[in-house]
Amino acid sequence: MATFTSSIAFAVIAVAGNASSSDQIAAESKRANEFFDKCWDETLARHPVDESFYGNKTHYDYLAKNTPNTEADCTDSINRYIVMPSQATAYKVGMLKILALREKAKKSLGDKFDIRQFHEVALSNGSVPLDVLEELVDRWIKSKQAG
Repeated sequence: MATFTSSIAFAVIAVAGNASSSDQIAAESKRANEFFDKCWDETLARHPVDESFYGNKTHYDYLAKNTPNTEADCTDSINRYIVMPSQATAYKVGMLKILALREKAKKSLGDKFDIRQFHEVALSNGSVPLDVLEELVDRWIKSKQAG
């Protein structure tokens, strides 16, 4: 599995590294995601999920206790994490990056910082790589400082 994950990571880096514009990065990212999905589906077909994980309620109980999610949402989340364990880590990495970019914008803009505008910048372009998001936020900060 480590080799599979490393291969995907190198493929994504290689594809994104050859892109020269945001549109090209988005197109190449889409291709990389399609490649990942195909590889992931093939991997799951060869390596089914261990059923013993489903019998362990520890993770479900934690989510049910610590989130406002419904029972169905907790079950879906646990099933998703079992099938794709890196998803939770990816969410956390993204969250930490967005929080860091928000703090950077707050420090750079001071009283000019508007959380609604920051959210617009962060969300209006949809799913983008984190380095592209940082470029978008940096451009927004510069435009606010200039204006």
